[in-house]
Amino acid sequence: MRERSTAKRGDIVGLKISFTGMSLTDDLRADVTYVVKVFAPDGSVSDGTDDKDEVALQGKVPLRFSGCDNQHVIAIRFEQRDPLGTDKIVALVKDNVGHHQVPLSGAVELVQ
Repeated sequence: MRERSTAKRGDIVGLKISFTGMSLTDDLRADVTYVVKVFAPDGSVSDGTDDKDEVALQGKVPLRFSGCDNQHVIAIRFEQRDPLGTDKIVALVKDNVGHHQVPLSGAVELVQ
């Protein structure tokens, strides 16, 4: 995960998860999901992030090693009430066909 080092209140930080090499079913279908959590500086989980699997890629693909990414940009908006400090972003990308998981992490420091 490439990280943006700083953000200000009111900023929106977009996350994009890119991947390749996922396992395919016999009929060339991929099933890749991810979970993203954002932890505030005090360690609490930020609003709107939970353990729900989001779809990165599901369906037929021409090549296993073609570059892919999650279908929707993950937007993290820093509100006026958010405390200053470093937010930790943790993602778990899951290849549900190959039964592999890849943990990713990054950090954004909320500054004045």
